[in-house]
Amino acid sequence: MQRAQPLTFTFCPKGPVRARLRFVTTPYHLDGSHRPVAVMPTTCAWASEGAAPCAVGKKCDRRQKTGPCHPVCVLRCATHCVCFTVYPPGHVPHGRRAVINLALDGSDPDDGDADDADVSDTPGILDGTQLEPAWEAGHGKTWSREYELTVTENWFGTQWRQVERATHLTGVALDVEEPDQITRAEILSIDALRLREGQAMIRRSPGIRTRGLAVVHVLKAALAHSRSLLDRVLVAGHAAGLWGRPFRWLPNPNQLVALIGT
Repeated sequence: MQRAQPLTFTFCPKGPVRARLRFVTTPYHLDGSHRPVAVMPTTCAWASEGAAPCAVGKKCDRRQKTGPCHPVCVLRCATHCVCFTVYPPGHVPHGRRAVINLALDGSDPDDGDADDADVSDTPGILDGTQLEPAWEAGHGKTWSREYELTVTENWFGTQWRQVERATHLTGVALDVEEPDQITRAEILSIDALRLREGQAMIRRSPGIRTRGLAVVHVLKAALAHSRSLLDRVLVAGHAAGLWGRPFRWLPNPNQLVALIGT
């Protein structure tokens, strides 16, 4: 049984240790040349560590091999001597996919005509995300096990790893104990019974399809709740040890919000 993955570095891996445990998301918008530009925070995630005001400025734009399909903005706070990347809403550091599918400014994607959608179709907000492989597995769709010219990254091994991460994020993995399940359920704003039922599914049949079905069992309840799914997923992933402490920049009223307390 695969263990939960260790905490992912969330800022510059070669920088100070304290800079690895937090990350910031901010809206992006298109400039006159149709290039994504970040709404720059004026406060860094270490503002509470001293009385002096932050002095945040742009350092550079950094291209990524994975994650957002455009360069992301790297900022530096001279007051707290830290460099940090600001990610578009829905993305996390070193994530090959977004965790939630959102527009650059953080708005929800257009799901199209929900009446015409098949029940097995991935919801638009999960389309192309880290949770989509689990959704597909839960509806009986497993990725290729053999080499095909048309297959790029949809390999079974990749899907298995993504499903395993999703079981830990949603709290249905077999090594997630009851106190952690209760906490995860509170974060996701759902009944803890859902998590116990999902875990029981996996215990009876630990294959990838059942694991995916257990994740879907939790996600359907989470999707039915009106409160921001992104914030709940980011905090749940932090609780699972998948990434660092998330912060979100609100351009109006110019405030950096910690999504989870210290």
